[in-house]
Amino acid sequence: MALAGTAFLALFNGFDPDRDDEYNIWHSVEHVPERLTMPGIVRARRCVNRQDAELPYFTLYELVSIEAMYSEAYLHLITHPTAWTQRMRASFGRFLRVPCRTLASRGDGMGAAMQAVILRGAYGEAPADAAVQALADTLGRLDGITGVHVGLLDDEAPPVPGLQAAAPSDSASTLVVLLEAQEEHWLDRQRDAVDAALGRIGGSWSGPEHRVYRLMHVLDAGRSPAETARLRGG
Repeated sequence: MALAGTAFLALFNGFDPDRDDEYNIWHSVEHVPERLTMPGIVRARRCVNRQDAELPYFTLYELVSIEAMYSEAYLHLITHPTAWTQRMRASFGRFLRVPCRTLASRGDGMGAAMQAVILRGAYGEAPADAAVQALADTLGRLDGITGVHVGLLDDEAPPVPGLQAAAPSDSASTLVVLLEAQEEHWLDRQRDAVDAALGRIGGSWSGPEHRVYRLMHVLDAGRSPAETARLRGG
């Protein structure tokens, strides 16, 4: 199904394997629910690929608009982490955070597998609207694909303090293409077709960087601030 709103946050990270169980409890019980109390953040999906040594975790936040990344409440939240969050930040590995304005989003339901494709271009580069729509149409017709979402980095969004973020550099534009599928094998089968479609968008985009994840957990906004405070021990 189409993503809610007009923006999304694609967040990839590694984490200390020795604290993996605690990470997954913290992330689903405190961290993501806390984010979902923020204005403009409406849904989150937690995904994993344990074969990916660099970035085994992927979180997709759906945003009403990119302004959700600039709200006073959100900025206060990221600069005033809970005690548990402070303890967890020390164990993050590589971290890639890409807040995007949505260029296209369509689909039928929610897929169990997610492929994230990242392309980098010259600073300020953006694909033409017609090229984006043609890309979404082409990818959406592929067998086994249940959703296609395309976003362009909003490079002015503030970083998260305390993390060594392997963020896109100031000299690059970043395009994120998300493909949902019924199962991972459909993404494997369609890899060549996806690359061919990406090659037709024009511009000076780099070769695509593919990462495939399995859905772990979907969370919607709605938990009250009082519930989150209780989880934080407040």
